[in-house]
Amino acid sequence: MRLLEAVLGNDGVVAVGCEGGERTRSLCMEDLSGRRSWVFSRLPAPTTDLEGIGSDIVYVDCYVEFVEYLNAQLQRLRQDRKVLFLNLSTLTPSSDFPRLNVKPDVLQASISSAFGPEEITEVGSRLFESTRAERIFITMGARGAALVMRNATWQHASRLVVPKSVLGAGALFSAEIISGLLAGIDQRELLEQAVDRTASLLHVRTNDKGGCS
Repeated sequence: MRLLEAVLGNDGVVAVGCEGGERTRSLCMEDLSGRRSWVFSRLPAPTTDLEGIGSDIVYVDCYVEFVEYLNAQLQRLRQDRKVLFLNLSTLTPSSDFPRLNVKPDVLQASISSAFGPEEITEVGSRLFESTRAERIFITMGARGAALVMRNATWQHASRLVVPKSVLGAGALFSAEIISGLLAGIDQRELLEQAVDRTASLLHVRTNDKGGCS
């Protein structure tokens, strides 16, 4: 990040988590239109087999570049009956939704500001068709999030006014969903708790830690 800052300047790089260690780190930089640049690998192409996975809930960042690889590698998770949590990169109106060979228990996707709140149900239906996920969380930046299931959709807006910059919000939201699932919370309560706790963390980090976002 220091090398990037040296090239792009202070305004071009926003730190995620300025105190107490980073909350999230990614090798992929993505702009608001969904274009991605990989910091350490321009064309990521993993070829080795995934190592054994011991956790009860398996979280995977499912970038489109990795779909073919993950389709081949994640099959055994279904045999082991582990909870599979897939996080898609930002969706735009022109995005092609990935076709998965495995059925996620939880799918999380972020949508660009080009989508309006009234389009959430349509986006959720398309995601169900392509992924067959049990439950789908759609995050909408500072607007909140939605939980889409086969026969119901809930939307929840934050009770806090969060900053315009919500870098790291997706990772925080994922962590809150996983914590809630482990605690046995489900459906609408899970959505509301995840949105409110994520907004609270963003609000505190922005206002009380010297401008971190």
